[in-house]
Amino acid sequence: MTAIFNGETGEHGAVDIHGGTLLTADDQLFIQGQARENAERTAEGPKFFDAVGPED
Repeated sequence: MTAIFNGETGEHGAVDIHGGTLLTADDQLFIQGQARENAERTAEGPKFFDAVGPED
């Protein structure tokens, strides 16, 4: 994805040895914060959704 973004935008963002985007410390904190918020929202337990709606 990084190579595609760099190619489309003409920018040359930093990449790691695998070609992935290097995350800043702020990026990492944001992702960790989002993960923690999601974990708190789903603390009730997993929710399963049926592929077919209930019968009337």
